[in-house]
Amino acid sequence: MKNKKIVSLILVASMMFGLAACASDDSSSRSDDDNERVTTEAETEDDEDETTSETTTEAEEPAESTLREPEGPVESEFFTDFENMSFTYNGNTYTLGVSTLQDLIDDGVELSGLDAASDIVDSQSTYYAGFSIELIPYRSATMTVANYTDEELPASDCVITSLSVGSIRELPEGAIEFNFPDLFTPEDLVNSAGEPDNINEFELSDGTPFAIYTYEQSSEIYYGSRRYEYTFEDGVIDEISMSYIP
Repeated sequence: MKNKKIVSLILVASMMFGLAACASDDSSSRSDDDNERVTTEAETEDDEDETTSETTTEAEEPAESTLREPEGPVESEFFTDFENMSFTYNGNTYTLGVSTLQDLIDDGVELSGLDAASDIVDSQSTYYAGFSIELIPYRSATMTVANYTDEELPASDCVITSLSVGSIRELPEGAIEFNFPDLFTPEDLVNSAGEPDNINEFELSDGTPFAIYTYEQSSEIYYGSRRYEYTFEDGVIDEISMSYIP
């Protein structure tokens, strides 16, 4: 009898030990599966973060601007043509001292500052309102007008007396044209037009060299002079300005 009880106790103990072992294995298996899922999710999140970071970095990289370069030496007899200080835009040619602001408006040229076109300009005076033509985004041709008559005139009826175009090399060919080439070096200019009346040389804080070559002709009626100014950046034309006085 006692032997039967002992055998029964041993069987019960064995069954309990077996159940405990199975429960431990199941718990360990579930723990391993959970750890694997957590690790996989963490790796996926890291991959997504890296992808987002790479995409953001690529999106923030600025587009490189292409600068036009002179194609060899150029020559022109019109770099200092004080009798015909003109420019061409959209196939129409305008001459300083002759063409009016209204001529551009009639040709459909989109001008900024048109709210001042109706302003009255005193006789024998220059009007410095900011009229400009956008050539490409953030790059414009700016101009002033003047009233050389003995009567008051609206700004729109005044003649254009100056034009300035900067960042020439950033502009596409033909965006605005002159009666001389728009890409050249100081050597090209001097070889064609002779030595300038004045040269102003300087450097930016980053060491980039600039030089302004100025050609002048005394006006016939008013005190002052007609002027061409050519600004060179690092040996290539960067800005062209011309101003007219009768």
